[in-house]
Amino acid sequence: MFATRRPPSFSFESGTETHGLEQEDLIRYGAGLSVSRTITEKLSGTVSYMWLKKNSSIPARDYNQNRLVLNLIYQF
Repeated sequence: MFATRRPPSFSFESGTETHGLEQEDLIRYGAGLSVSRTITEKLSGTVSYMWLKKNSSIPARDYNQNRLVLNLIYQF
């Protein structure tokens, strides 16, 4: 049983979205880490963390997101 670290991920997005008659200019960026491990011969798992930040021209649409995900995979 061993743990595998994946390279960190980085993302960046700049664009414009239209919501009805309202136009939003946005910048979204983030980073993430992921670690996988074999638990048994048939079971493996991955824990991932992702941080995402959005800056919007519409202040009510700014956000900061922290996401933690646990994936378990069983092979029959």
